[in-house]
Amino acid sequence: SSSSAASRRCIGSPADYLHRLLAFYSSPLVRFVYTTLAYIIFPGPLFLHFGYFTSRRDFLSAPLVFAWLCCATIEDIRQALCQYESISGYLSSMWNVIDVTSIGIFIIGALVFIIHYSEP
Repeated sequence: SSSSAASRRCIGSPADYLHRLLAFYSSPLVRFVYTTLAYIIFPGPLFLHFGYFTSRRDFLSAPLVFAWLCCATIEDIRQALCQYESISGYLSSMWNVIDVTSIGIFIIGALVFIIHYSEP
């Protein structure tokens, strides 16, 4: 009983705990690590997806690849709307230009892939 009361005092209220948890996950270092891991881990499914397709039944990694693309696109849109006043302001950063270009190239590649496999 006394140990559970002491642990509640250390953690604080649920709102305080949630605030500290959100502050931790939104810290620059944690966001950098997550972003870096995403860009290191992502090429694996991408290369499996586009490099080793031999038939239509090999679409196992497609949902993962497209989910990652949707998340990256939504994050870029959120960043453009929340952190910049205009599209030109967003595109003034070279990293944002690279992100937009890579998403555009991926969409073009995915469309070519879908068209290729949808033909009889």
